[in-house]
Amino acid sequence: MPEAVLFCWLGGTDITVSKRNEAPANGPIGRAVNSRHFDRIVLLNNYPPADGEVFAYWLKGFYGGDIEVHDVSLGSPMDFSAIYLASDALVRRTREAHPDASFTFHTSPGTPAMAAIWVLLAKARHEAQLIQTSSEEGLTDVDFPFELAAEFVPKTLASQDGALSKLIDATPPDQPEFSQIVHQCPEMRAAIALAQRFATRDVPVLIHGETGTGKELFARAIHQASPRARGPFVAVNCGAIPNELIDAELFGYEKGAFTGAVSATQGYFETASGGTLFLDEIAELPPSSQVRLLRVLQEKEVTRVGAKKPIKVDFRVLAASHRDLEFMCQESTFRLDLYYRLAVGVLDLPPLRRREGDVSKLIDSILSEINKEAQALDPSYLARNLEPNAKKLLLKHHWPGNVRELKNILLRATIWSSDCRIRPADIRGVLVNPNSKRSLERDTVVISDRVSLIEEIEHLSRKRIQESLVASGGNKSKAAKLLGFKSHQVLSGWMRKYEITGI
Repeated sequence: MPEAVLFCWLGGTDITVSKRNEAPANGPIGRAVNSRHFDRIVLLNNYPPADGEVFAYWLKGFYGGDIEVHDVSLGSPMDFSAIYLASDALVRRTREAHPDASFTFHTSPGTPAMAAIWVLLAKARHEAQLIQTSSEEGLTDVDFPFELAAEFVPKTLASQDGALSKLIDATPPDQPEFSQIVHQCPEMRAAIALAQRFATRDVPVLIHGETGTGKELFARAIHQASPRARGPFVAVNCGAIPNELIDAELFGYEKGAFTGAVSATQGYFETASGGTLFLDEIAELPPSSQVRLLRVLQEKEVTRVGAKKPIKVDFRVLAASHRDLEFMCQESTFRLDLYYRLAVGVLDLPPLRRREGDVSKLIDSILSEINKEAQALDPSYLARNLEPNAKKLLLKHHWPGNVRELKNILLRATIWSSDCRIRPADIRGVLVNPNSKRSLERDTVVISDRVSLIEEIEHLSRKRIQESLVASGGNKSKAAKLLGFKSHQVLSGWMRKYEITGI
């Protein structure tokens, strides 16, 4: 009978159970060992080596087979590339040492990223059984109704040993679609290099990052650098759609499907056919819509609300969230099987506070863009320049709103300044303090990724003109001077443009 080998990552729950010397059934690994016979257990440990030693000692108390603990250094427990390389290398070494053994991958211990890699390896690289455990159901087999090798990995890659590893390790050539992403820090360079690799593969990608880090910017660049570049790019903010309309918006509806459905209408999936669908804030989808979305991703077909027959669609999905989907999976607020589907590629965007050296480059680039947009609206507009001390204030700021906040602050500063120079006082006047009621109520401008700088300038210009007229008692000459205009005639031209009649 062939030797049965169990592979798994050592998880936090397992370590806690071993340190407390609790019953095996309280941890995923102990639960699996108690439920099924394994001759050998191969553990990958991303925790301190001492934790692995404690766990192995505890495991030997009720398990008589061989135990291997392999310490692995990961920069992050959600680093898919590092997890893949470590897992694949260990499985291959074990196969060489035990060519006739049967392999089982345990998906429950560790992070969802580790579980996703076990699925990828079992479906596309190594013949292995997948299992999972829970306190409610004990040990169960994991049965996925799809084959990654058929759906996600081209035959040329599936048939050549090591090709996927080369894909991960290789550095792709520079692509012009990513040139608009201003950066110089190593972390951002790594993110762009990974995004370039994802662009060449027609697989789902999950983009994670704080609000304002440029998730849609990356999604558009991936689309434009992909074979689907000639197709549509459809961006959907899942959090902006009322729950009762989500299914109709995403999947479409037939005439008469509900009150107000006066004609058959395509959903976003049909609209994106032949191109890319970007699902922003994917974490905001309710559970019922997550189920339907999972089926659409699996079957590549949608059924409109009120229809009986599905419609075939050809799309690539990119998803994004500022929330921790791995934690949500652990809390059962986001479906783990949907996470597996979306996280074939994972891209983590660093916050601006970690992008050393990038803030200065971004300030220069954004301010130049604002000046060009403003001069396109008004040729008499004097380009704004930051005084050195004003720039220092920006460089010291923490930027909780990331690049979006930086754009907002610079735009507000160009309007706030009385002449072509942006002084420290101008910056202090527009820096948003999240704890300030005045900042939130009066000065905060809500900017979405899809609003152009022209629209932002128009919005704030109209507001500042009205404020200057109030401050000057309706005197256009005084108002023009407050705004830094050369004459009241220039102010009158702006008022006509924005249909402002005065006070």
